[in-house]
Amino acid sequence: MSKIKISMLKEIVKTNPVNVYLFDGSEGYLKKKYLDKITSACVDESFADFNLHIIDGSGVTVEEIAGLCEAMPVMSETKCVVVKDYDFEDYGAKQNSFEELLKDFPPYCALVFYYAADFSKTADYKSLVKLIEKYGYVVNFETAMPADIKKYLEDSAKKRSRSLAPGVSDYLIKNVSGDLNTLTNEIDKLCAYCDSVITQADVDRLCAIKLETTVFKMLQDLTSGYLDKALKKLNVLFVNREDETIILGAVISQYADMLRAKASHNTPNWADKLSQSYVTYNNSFRLERAAQNASKLTFEQIAACLEILANADKEMKSGLNDKKILLEKTIIRLYRVRKPEYD
Repeated sequence: MSKIKISMLKEIVKTNPVNVYLFDGSEGYLKKKYLDKITSACVDESFADFNLHIIDGSGVTVEEIAGLCEAMPVMSETKCVVVKDYDFEDYGAKQNSFEELLKDFPPYCALVFYYAADFSKTADYKSLVKLIEKYGYVVNFETAMPADIKKYLEDSAKKRSRSLAPGVSDYLIKNVSGDLNTLTNEIDKLCAYCDSVITQADVDRLCAIKLETTVFKMLQDLTSGYLDKALKKLNVLFVNREDETIILGAVISQYADMLRAKASHNTPNWADKLSQSYVTYNNSFRLERAAQNASKLTFEQIAACLEILANADKEMKSGLNDKKILLEKTIIRLYRVRKPEYD
């Protein structure tokens, strides 16, 4: 058999779910979804206590896995064994036992090696993958691409007789989360609230906006001269119980982004080039957004803001001041940089 893509797995689960699988990768939502599909296809819920075995792989032996797989299903034609986070250390010593199990695997059992989180791939793990590829299917659930997530959101809304206004799916991905599990919960919430079309205003009203997005909007107000609006957004972060140190870190990070954007924006393809030079940038979106705020300030003003933030960081780390009051004072000081005496 082989290493396969999710689209092929979908057909296999529909037609013949009784196979050997290895699931890994960082996309937790889809990984869990297809595990549930396999268990549902192989196990009658009435006999799940007998025919569904979910075990911790950290201490289990190959012989114990084989025993569970080879036992006949109860009052059913098929069964399923799920081994979570199997410890593949010293796999070489177990390889012969594994191959004995897999080459004559029971035709009535689905066996899933399921890794909940992504991890560093060792030589032992790669050997395990190679063996399972020989007798079953290896599926790497990579983080979904924005275009795939966008289609998923639009399809999810359509199933509930709702639609997303233009740009809303992109807004959700950029400002709420790129994680499918989080977005599934948010789209469920939006569909329950909205009667027909879901708008950006609905997202702002109902969804948990990422801290980085709220900080960006706060600085957008600040660089535009709206101190009252900026302080209101800071208060939203306080109400959401965001850690004050993390808030300050996000503000510092975004002013650093502004400085880089200011220095580079006249260069062709500057955002793409910078995103390739700095590992902190997954793509050019963050830099392009920073450029919007940077355009309202001079180099000297951005440098003055970074000096204010460096002093605030020292004060916060000293632990001598109330962190909320320190953040409020810092926002006011950043606002005052726009005054003539800083020009």
